[in-house]
Amino acid sequence: MESEELNNRPFDRDELDALAAAHCDGRLSEEEFARLEKLLADSAEARAHFLRYMNLESALHEFGEPAGLAWGESAHPLLAPEPSATARWMPWALAASLFALLSLGVWKWNQPEPKLSNPVAKTPAAISAVDLGVAVLAKAVGVEWESPALPVGAAVPVGRLQFKTGLVRLEFYSGAAVILEGPADFELLSIDLAKCHRGKLRAIVPEPAAGFTILTPQARLVDLGTEFGIDVTKDGSAEVHVFDGRVEVYPPDSQTITADLTAGKAARINAAGQLVNIPADPARFITAPQIAAKAEARAAEQFARWREASARWKADPRLIAYYDFERNDKPRRLHSQWTERPWLSGTIIGCRWTEGRWPGKGALKFKNPGDRVRLPLRRREHKDRADPDKRKDLDLPALTFATWVRLDALDQSYHSILAADGKRRQGPAWQITGDGRLQFTIQRQPKLGPWTSRTPPVFNSRQLGQWMHLAVSIDTKTGRVTHYVNGQRVASATMPRPKPLRGGAVELGNWGRPPKKEAHPQRRFNGRMDEFMIFGEALDGKTIREIYLAGRPGA
Repeated sequence: MESEELNNRPFDRDELDALAAAHCDGRLSEEEFARLEKLLADSAEARAHFLRYMNLESALHEFGEPAGLAWGESAHPLLAPEPSATARWMPWALAASLFALLSLGVWKWNQPEPKLSNPVAKTPAAISAVDLGVAVLAKAVGVEWESPALPVGAAVPVGRLQFKTGLVRLEFYSGAAVILEGPADFELLSIDLAKCHRGKLRAIVPEPAAGFTILTPQARLVDLGTEFGIDVTKDGSAEVHVFDGRVEVYPPDSQTITADLTAGKAARINAAGQLVNIPADPARFITAPQIAAKAEARAAEQFARWREASARWKADPRLIAYYDFERNDKPRRLHSQWTERPWLSGTIIGCRWTEGRWPGKGALKFKNPGDRVRLPLRRREHKDRADPDKRKDLDLPALTFATWVRLDALDQSYHSILAADGKRRQGPAWQITGDGRLQFTIQRQPKLGPWTSRTPPVFNSRQLGQWMHLAVSIDTKTGRVTHYVNGQRVASATMPRPKPLRGGAVELGNWGRPPKKEAHPQRRFNGRMDEFMIFGEALDGKTIREIYLAGRPGA
């Protein structure tokens, strides 16, 4: 009865509209955020009103979006220019909270709240990925981006890609492929329409993609199942070279055909729109095999540089354990590469070896419920169970975990990266929640219960299938816990009355020995893991960024 009364409290529509408008404009303060969340929690009618407001706002925004919007102006915060700390986390935190409120239609105030540094719904629900892309970034070689950088494999939405140097291969969902050479300014408009504002490209259009169209400042080029090249200069003039098949040339705003170019033909369209026939020159445009060879050579160079950096990290005295995920003569063992602690090697259970960040680099694939790697987390080897120092060497006053992961799905409430068995006192648990947040938990502090720090959502549909570097540093002397994604700090919190973490048996990619009555015992990681570092010190942001840059694929 009390819950029904809470969900039917009257609310001030003007106040709710003002808070909703501030949220849409990115002006919501932390106090206003808390007030909006409470209004929605207290009233089902308020939630319905807010949902109608947001639907209208979304429709107006879509209707009024300028066609020339540069890609990334409304992109994921990790790929866009970084706003203020409050502005960065507030919309994501609100979205997660409102998703639970609006989709479930309830808010259980009679349930005890967990001790979280960033309060969100108690049990994050698994979310479905929504693909807003029109193409995939299939290859990128030596690219110096002007628009926000994209990783290889990313879904590319409608908008502009701009880069100064390098090569990019885009594969449109229609089946057409475009190879761009920098400097380039290329706008994606739909799965079968794009505009080249500047730059040189080769388009490969198989029969199922016939009708694929590329606009230039003075022409509209309709491909009828062929392969052709375009070179657009600063003044808007363009050259069109047809290598195979046929291309129809139209004025930008007319259905009257200007030219019908077939294989071996080429034309120049000047800034006034006048067309002049010229000799075709296929050699001026890079081919698909050429960019593939360049991408392979670039990957080999990056792999070699990472190996050099890896050798340096292996000698770092701050390391407790280092797993480079290189294949070895014992395929069911994950070897610790730090020579001082070879006994920290882990046992691989269920996981299979697969390709890592580069061709020839190893990684482990976690997919099935039993997939995991069991590790001992302690500073010294103890062969004697009666060793009086055994318990002391389990105390870990400071730690940093750092790893490369490629998440394939958010299909559970929790996806474990590393976790101590069960709910061992002072044991660490590092996870990804179903709504895309990073979460670090000290599983059981005496008399206080578990303490958890969560980030704003850092995984969405664009991050699935992409290699990302994750790190968390924990200093139990100061109580500071800091999360990093791709070398950037994304959240931090201070735990009350901190105590050292406890080592012991831990698992990568799963949670060993969950309690019998645990609501979410299945927490297996769904994706690939490549390289895992454990430092006995809370590393600073500069060092974590160095680790990220040394191991970044596709750079």
